[in-house]
Amino acid sequence: MTSERATLRYVTLGLAVLVSWFGVGQATPSSPLTPPRAIVAGIPAKLQLGLVEGQDAAYTMVISRDGAMIASYAGQLPESLGDVVLPHSGRYDVVLEAAGNRWVTSLRALPGIATILPPLLAVLAALVFRQVVIALFAGIWLGAFFVSDYNVLRSFFYVVGYFVDPIFYYPFIGIFAFSFIGIFGFAVKICRVVERGMALR
Repeated sequence: MTSERATLRYVTLGLAVLVSWFGVGQATPSSPLTPPRAIVAGIPAKLQLGLVEGQDAAYTMVISRDGAMIASYAGQLPESLGDVVLPHSGRYDVVLEAAGNRWVTSLRALPGIATILPPLLAVLAALVFRQVVIALFAGIWLGAFFVSDYNVLRSFFYVVGYFVDPIFYYPFIGIFAFSFIGIFGFAVKICRVVERGMALR
């Protein structure tokens, strides 16, 4: 029974590592627009506009919803727009033109209630289950659920990847993590040998 649990732990860890290498995508890499992970309706958001192919250029950007223009911006790239307000929750279309190129993407504004639900769920889960780790995971998962376009599976992988990615970001930390896993597995095998030896007495 314990070997099955150990195998399940190693398989789960291996899957978490594989999932962490596949990130949740945002805008296309060639697009100068870097949207935030989450925008709350009615609250100013910051949009980063970078360079186009390594050079600055004039740009125009139009944000619309259901064919009605919400806002338009023009200027010189790179630029940081800190006053972008999406009035209602839902999906908005963004058309950005710069240096003869055109990018079409979308932004999604979350309702204001989405900002209070994750911590509320974490507190309620802590009271019900009396397990802090489960409660924190539930709150973080709900926030990831909102950010990942209400996709249950993608939000789970997003949370797992968010915690596993930093472990393997720096080479030495990755080596340490894999070494720790190997030492842990070796210690488990030593304990089994000792238990078998003691059972024979």
